[in-house]
Amino acid sequence: MGRTTEIDAEHAIKFAKDREEFWRPQSLLDDKALALYRRKQRQDTAVGEVGAKVLPLRAGVAGMIIDNDTATLGAPPTFKFTPSSDKYEDEQKASGLLEPWMLGVFQQAQVEDVWSQQIRDLRLFGRGYSNVFPLPRMWAGEGPYKELVLRLTKARQEDEIRALLAEIEAWKRDNFPIRWQYADSRTTWPLLSSEYLLPEIVEARVMTGAEIETDYDHEMDNPKMEYTVYVYTNWVWTVTCVEVGGQPVELRKWKHNMGMSPYIIMEANVQPRNKENIRWKSALYDHENMFEAYDGILTDMYQASRENTVSGMVAYFDPRRNEGSGVVGLTNPAEHLDKEPGKTMSMWIGEDLRRQPLPEFTEVGMSLAQFVNNFVMNVSLNPARLGLVTQGLSAVGHRLAMRAAERSLDPFSRALVSGATTMAKLALRSVIRLSEEYPDAPDKVYVTHDKHGHIGVGPKDIKGWESLVQPI
Repeated sequence: MGRTTEIDAEHAIKFAKDREEFWRPQSLLDDKALALYRRKQRQDTAVGEVGAKVLPLRAGVAGMIIDNDTATLGAPPTFKFTPSSDKYEDEQKASGLLEPWMLGVFQQAQVEDVWSQQIRDLRLFGRGYSNVFPLPRMWAGEGPYKELVLRLTKARQEDEIRALLAEIEAWKRDNFPIRWQYADSRTTWPLLSSEYLLPEIVEARVMTGAEIETDYDHEMDNPKMEYTVYVYTNWVWTVTCVEVGGQPVELRKWKHNMGMSPYIIMEANVQPRNKENIRWKSALYDHENMFEAYDGILTDMYQASRENTVSGMVAYFDPRRNEGSGVVGLTNPAEHLDKEPGKTMSMWIGEDLRRQPLPEFTEVGMSLAQFVNNFVMNVSLNPARLGLVTQGLSAVGHRLAMRAAERSLDPFSRALVSGATTMAKLALRSVIRLSEEYPDAPDKVYVTHDKHGHIGVGPKDIKGWESLVQPI
């Protein structure tokens, strides 16, 4: 197999299982990061002193860090095309056609919020994936677009040709023919190379038989059963397949011929080479033990407070009091203690009623709690990145803290620029591929812009511009 080789379902599934095994140590690290993010991490708790059920408290600090950083980094980019000459028509083409068209592609190619999900994965798992393809409805199976193109090739009357061209253009506007999709970082396994960007990659998707029938028009024996669907892609081919009863079944194959991988990878803080095959580190990795300590201390404090609230009482009696007391039938000194809320209670002189003794936080425990709290609040959460002004800090000091916080996100910002650049290149190549796939159809791809209205771009418009795009 290689970056341009056509492969079948059997080899695609074999490649997927090999990659899954290769990246298994990375997957274990990802699972820990996801558990922290979803407040499902391991937590040790002791049995309550008074038999009360211990409620583990998880503060959710990890989730706040990832969500806040995702929002900070997640502003949609704009795209600038720098003309290779100073000709007026080139500058007009860049600013009046290509730049608003690319912004429209960024907005319309996403059915779901791909950009934010990929940024979240970048922070949470150290990398994020997505892919850009011409819309499958354009090339997979029979559909309205193919029917329109077929009718256009058979049309002879000028009025009929004009009507069909207008109908195809309207269909393209209503069914934007480029699709940008999110790929789950935990089940997307690449073959990496120092020479080529993602020469081979496979994505695993869990789907029911009914979903497979709907998406790929392939009848499955059990519509309710879940299957693992593999999407293998190299620089020329993409193959979608599933294993049924131990046998590989091809669901779809297409020669996308993009000349590069349709998958986009954003990665940051790549780790030094190691024997464990750990390449990416979560933004939460270095804080994992502190988060566990923080949640454990909160749990202990909450449990101590709760036990203090529901604990019983201890009555203290003088065992010599019964001698000569004259009280008839008093065999148990506590019988006369009628403890009910709001009710007056009589006690003998010298008797006492106190709360049940409970474990208390020691001075060492309080010092640890203070240290962990300061670490989480000031190091993990980083008030400057949250926009908070530290008490007593000058305006100049706050600006310096903000700059330091921003610099800590610089590697991720560079990954975003790289990912947006790849997305733009794939969008431009998709225009060319749609034109090659349907040479008899109008070749322009239209977007709707809030200021420029409908903007159409064809292969001739983008020739020579791919290397001149820059997200900002």
